[in-house]
Amino acid sequence: MRISFIIFSILMLMTSRDHVKGVVAASNYGQSMIDSLQPGQAFAINVKSVGCFHQSQLRLVIERKVQGYYADFKMEGNIEGQKVKRSYKPIQLNHAKLDSIREFERQLKEVSSQTNYCTTVDTYALSFGSVKKIYTTDKCEWPGIGKLTDVLFEQ
Repeated sequence: MRISFIIFSILMLMTSRDHVKGVVAASNYGQSMIDSLQPGQAFAINVKSVGCFHQSQLRLVIERKVQGYYADFKMEGNIEGQKVKRSYKPIQLNHAKLDSIREFERQLKEVSSQTNYCTTVDTYALSFGSVKKIYTTDKCEWPGIGKLTDVLFEQ
Protein backbone atom coordinates (compact mmCIF):
# COMPACT_ATOMS: atom_id res chain seq x y z
CA MET A 1 0.00 0.00 0.00
CA ARG A 2 2.80 2.42 0.92
CA ILE A 3 4.64 1.74 -2.37
CA SER A 4 1.46 2.42 -4.36
CA PHE A 5 1.06 5.75 -2.58
CA ILE A 6 4.69 6.71 -3.32
CA ILE A 7 4.32 5.80 -7.01
CA PHE A 8 1.05 7.75 -7.18
CA SER A 9 2.72 10.79 -5.55
CA ILE A 10 5.65 10.67 -7.97
CA LEU A 11 3.28 10.48 -10.95
CA MET A 12 1.26 13.44 -9.65
CA LEU A 13 4.43 15.51 -9.20
CA MET A 14 5.64 14.65 -12.70
CA THR A 15 2.26 15.51 -14.23
CA SER A 16 1.94 18.83 -12.39
CA ARG A 17 5.55 19.77 -13.25
CA ASP A 18 4.91 19.08 -16.95
CA HIS A 19 1.68 21.07 -16.82
CA VAL A 20 3.40 24.08 -15.24
CA LYS A 21 6.30 23.74 -17.68
CA GLY A 22 3.82 23.79 -20.59
CA VAL A 23 2.05 26.87 -19.24
CA VAL A 24 5.34 28.71 -18.77
CA ALA A 25 6.58 27.64 -22.21
CA ALA A 26 3.38 28.82 -23.88
CA SER A 27 3.62 32.21 -22.18
CA ASN A 28 7.25 32.68 -23.31
CA TYR A 29 6.32 32.76 -26.98
CA GLY A 30 5.24 36.40 -26.83
CA GLN A 31 3.98 38.39 -29.77
CA SER A 32 4.55 37.07 -33.27
CA MET A 33 6.89 39.15 -35.43
CA ILE A 34 4.12 39.56 -37.98
CA ASP A 35 1.96 41.27 -35.37
CA SER A 36 4.75 43.78 -34.68
CA LEU A 37 4.84 45.08 -38.26
CA GLN A 38 3.60 48.55 -39.14
CA PRO A 39 2.79 49.53 -42.75
CA GLY A 40 6.05 49.83 -44.70
CA GLN A 41 7.91 47.34 -42.46
CA ALA A 42 9.00 43.78 -43.22
CA PHE A 43 10.56 40.83 -41.47
CA ALA A 44 12.61 38.06 -42.99
CA ILE A 45 13.00 34.38 -42.24
CA ASN A 46 16.39 33.18 -43.49
CA VAL A 47 17.04 29.45 -43.31
CA LYS A 48 20.24 27.49 -43.82
CA SER A 49 19.58 23.76 -44.05
CA VAL A 50 22.43 21.25 -44.04
CA GLY A 51 22.12 17.47 -44.11
CA CYS A 52 23.87 14.38 -45.44
CA PHE A 53 22.66 14.87 -49.01
CA HIS A 54 21.70 18.53 -49.23
CA GLN A 55 22.47 22.10 -48.35
CA SER A 56 20.18 25.01 -49.09
CA GLN A 57 19.47 28.61 -48.25
CA LEU A 58 15.94 29.98 -48.18
CA ARG A 59 14.55 33.45 -47.64
CA LEU A 60 10.93 34.29 -46.89
CA VAL A 61 10.09 37.98 -46.55
CA ILE A 62 6.80 39.14 -45.05
CA GLU A 63 5.98 42.79 -45.70
CA ARG A 64 3.11 44.84 -44.36
CA LYS A 65 1.75 47.46 -46.72
CA VAL A 66 -1.27 49.72 -46.31
CA GLN A 67 -3.28 47.25 -48.45
CA GLY A 68 -2.28 44.21 -46.35
CA TYR A 69 0.51 41.69 -45.86
CA TYR A 70 2.62 40.24 -48.68
CA ALA A 71 5.07 37.32 -48.89
CA ASP A 72 8.03 36.72 -51.20
CA PHE A 73 10.16 33.52 -51.27
CA LYS A 74 13.49 32.44 -52.78
CA MET A 75 15.56 29.26 -52.38
CA GLU A 76 18.94 28.09 -53.69
CA GLY A 77 20.93 24.98 -52.94
CA ASN A 78 22.07 21.48 -53.82
CA ILE A 79 20.03 18.36 -53.24
CA GLU A 80 21.81 15.08 -53.93
CA GLY A 81 24.31 16.87 -56.16
CA GLN A 82 21.68 18.71 -58.21
CA LYS A 83 21.43 22.50 -58.15
CA VAL A 84 18.01 23.67 -57.08
CA LYS A 85 16.60 27.16 -57.40
CA ARG A 86 13.03 28.19 -56.65
CA SER A 87 11.22 31.47 -56.21
CA TYR A 88 7.64 32.63 -56.04
CA LYS A 89 6.09 35.92 -57.07
CA PRO A 90 4.97 38.08 -54.14
CA ILE A 91 1.45 37.26 -52.99
CA GLN A 92 -1.04 38.96 -50.69
CA LEU A 93 -1.74 37.01 -47.50
CA ASN A 94 -5.23 36.34 -46.18
CA HIS A 95 -6.11 35.82 -42.49
CA ALA A 96 -5.65 32.03 -42.66
CA LYS A 97 -2.14 32.44 -44.10
CA LEU A 98 -1.24 35.02 -41.44
CA ASP A 99 -2.36 32.50 -38.81
CA SER A 100 -0.11 29.89 -40.47
CA ILE A 101 2.86 32.22 -40.01
CA ARG A 102 1.98 32.75 -36.34
CA GLU A 103 1.70 28.98 -35.84
CA PHE A 104 5.03 28.44 -37.64
CA GLU A 105 6.74 30.89 -35.27
CA ARG A 106 5.21 29.18 -32.23
CA GLN A 107 6.27 25.73 -33.42
CA LEU A 108 9.77 26.95 -34.33
CA LYS A 109 10.35 28.23 -30.80
CA GLU A 110 9.06 24.97 -29.34
CA VAL A 111 10.98 22.62 -31.67
CA SER A 112 14.24 24.57 -31.33
CA SER A 113 14.16 24.07 -27.56
CA GLN A 114 14.42 20.28 -28.07
CA THR A 115 17.31 18.06 -29.13
CA ASN A 116 16.33 15.33 -31.60
CA TYR A 117 19.65 14.13 -33.09
CA CYS A 118 18.64 14.31 -36.76
CA THR A 119 21.45 14.59 -39.32
CA THR A 120 19.67 17.55 -40.92
CA VAL A 121 20.22 20.81 -39.06
CA ASP A 122 18.23 23.90 -39.97
CA THR A 123 19.25 27.33 -38.70
CA TYR A 124 16.49 29.92 -38.78
CA ALA A 125 17.26 33.64 -38.49
CA LEU A 126 14.17 35.79 -38.00
CA SER A 127 15.02 39.45 -38.59
CA PHE A 128 12.93 42.55 -37.99
CA GLY A 129 14.75 45.88 -37.98
CA SER A 130 17.67 45.56 -35.57
CA VAL A 131 16.14 42.49 -33.89
CA LYS A 132 17.49 39.11 -35.00
CA LYS A 133 16.43 35.84 -33.39
CA ILE A 134 18.33 32.63 -34.19
CA TYR A 135 16.78 29.18 -33.79
CA THR A 136 18.36 25.81 -34.60
CA THR A 137 16.30 22.69 -35.24
CA ASP A 138 17.30 19.09 -35.80
CA LYS A 139 13.90 17.41 -35.84
CA CYS A 140 13.51 15.42 -39.05
CA GLU A 141 9.74 15.06 -38.63
CA TRP A 142 9.06 18.82 -38.35
CA PRO A 143 8.34 20.18 -41.85
CA GLY A 144 9.26 23.76 -40.87
CA ILE A 145 9.71 26.29 -43.65
CA GLY A 146 8.78 23.75 -46.35
CA LYS A 147 5.26 23.31 -45.03
CA LEU A 148 4.87 27.04 -44.43
CA THR A 149 5.82 27.93 -48.01
CA ASP A 150 3.50 25.21 -49.34
CA VAL A 151 0.62 26.73 -47.35
CA LEU A 152 1.45 30.32 -48.28
CA PHE A 153 2.05 29.69 -51.96
CA GLU A 154 -0.46 26.77 -52.21
CA GLN A 155 1.87 24.17 -53.66
